[in-house]
Amino acid sequence: MDTIDNKNEQQDITNNDDQPTRFEIELEFIQSLSNISYLQYLFITLQLHKDVRFLEYLKYLYIDWVHNENTIKRIKYIKNIIYPNSLHILSILYSFVINNKAMEIPTFVTTQGPALMNEMVQRWEN
Repeated sequence: MDTIDNKNEQQDITNNDDQPTRFEIELEFIQSLSNISYLQYLFITLQLHKDVRFLEYLKYLYIDWVHNENTIKRIKYIKNIIYPNSLHILSILYSFVINNKAMEIPTFVTTQGPALMNEMVQRWEN
């Protein structure tokens, strides 16, 4: 069973086709969460906080990337993160979703977005 899991995991990370792998798509999306303007676009313009499928996707990403019990897989995934703040943002979004407060995400992004951006810049400077 371990061999099958490892093979499937490897296929998620590498792909011989010209198309991006699921891993690459997820990685790019997660890292884009560190862009506050993109968060505003997702939750204010597109209003994705109302889309149950999108909220389920956020939960899936959090569990797979942040709270995965498979330490080896989590390490393989996380070592590819260039913008670690994106995992923090994903965790915040996840907490809104699991606490049934997804409708508050646009307000959070609007009111706390600038402060989050300042915190991220300060972390990069240090």
